[in-house]
Amino acid sequence: MDIGTLTVLFFVAAFFDAVTVMVIRQDNQQSSPVIFRALVAISIGFTLAFVFAAFVPGGDALAAVAITLSLAVLFASVAANDIRALLRCTVAVNAVWRGSLDQPTGEAVTLRYPPSRTPTKGGRIA
Repeated sequence: MDIGTLTVLFFVAAFFDAVTVMVIRQDNQQSSPVIFRALVAISIGFTLAFVFAAFVPGGDALAAVAITLSLAVLFASVAANDIRALLRCTVAVNAVWRGSLDQPTGEAVTLRYPPSRTPTKGGRIA
């Protein structure tokens, strides 16, 4: 594998390793356990892919398998987390839609407020 590809692979692996360490240090892994486990698997997968590509003779095929599995884990974990959220959030909420007041911001976002409250200058609700 050429040095440019190895450099990109190194930085991708370092990114996922750093994010995993930050999540662990902030003790934030319990808020979304599916995503955390996937993050650890992706981190290990990309790190192994870099090691295979850089240090194992003819390890390009092993690196490709590790990258493919890491990306598969990424997409599967996002889908699993969405399915988990759908199955977990089953409480019915009684509510009445009364509409909203829109305030263009001049950006890509439009602020929306309940009609009973009006926004003041600066976007705060009076």
